[in-house]
Amino acid sequence: MKRLAVVGAGPAGTEVARIIAKEGWRVDIYERQPEAGGLLRYGYPGYRMPAAISRRTAKRLQESGVTYHFNQTLGEHIHLDELLQRYSAVVLAIGAQRGKALSIPGETLDNVYQALEYMHQLRSGGLTPDGDVLVIGSGDTAIDVATASLWSGAVGATVAMKHTPEESPAQPREVTLAREHGVHFLHGVHARAIARSESLSVQFESARGRRFVSADIVVVAAGQRNDEDVLRHVGIEHIGNGITSNDRLYMTGEAHHGPNMLAEALKDGRRIAELVLTRH
Repeated sequence: MKRLAVVGAGPAGTEVARIIAKEGWRVDIYERQPEAGGLLRYGYPGYRMPAAISRRTAKRLQESGVTYHFNQTLGEHIHLDELLQRYSAVVLAIGAQRGKALSIPGETLDNVYQALEYMHQLRSGGLTPDGDVLVIGSGDTAIDVATASLWSGAVGATVAMKHTPEESPAQPREVTLAREHGVHFLHGVHARAIARSESLSVQFESARGRRFVSADIVVVAAGQRNDEDVLRHVGIEHIGNGITSNDRLYMTGEAHHGPNMLAEALKDGRRIAELVLTRH
């Protein structure tokens, strides 16, 4: 029997597993978190994407014969070279896990988080914000972080972005909903430094000059990037379109082309599944 290993239980990896399991392959999914769902489970606010949705999807896959292996971190508990020896094909669906830094002083202070790390702690119950949260970023993720903070107990939440309201890349509907939930916005400001006194203090510059904003928690939502070290460690290159220099290793979803919307992740998962079936 042909065997497939999928690393990552997010939308793209799940779609690959679903399609290939239907063709009679034995499919194992390795996931570093204790539950399946990836960004849907740990990256979106709970009011928008309840955990029950990811759990139902995982249950259906298990009933179709797919096996999950949770709490398995690539490079620590499992290794690419070993998976390539044991399986007919391996698909990396690990997501864009690295947050982009602002490259300003103070980003490593306590209570300064990257957006995905912060959202994961909120969704897993590892953090309960009880003060003011300041989010630095302009997109929908920044708004999700601010709104989820209020839902989780924060006293206040502010999104500070370099764009004007008209230039903001965030969806207008999401901005409106965030305002209705009590999120405040600062526009046209650029973060220059984070410092600590009694609380955290962020220095911003704008057309009106310099200003300081205090908060108990600061979250950087400047975007995500892929972690390509997992390939370099084993001497494999990503050629393009999810194909690598190893003819049994593939990449899909955010691991392939960076952060994307759910529909794109599912579409890419289907494409890679068809590619695996065609080539093996």
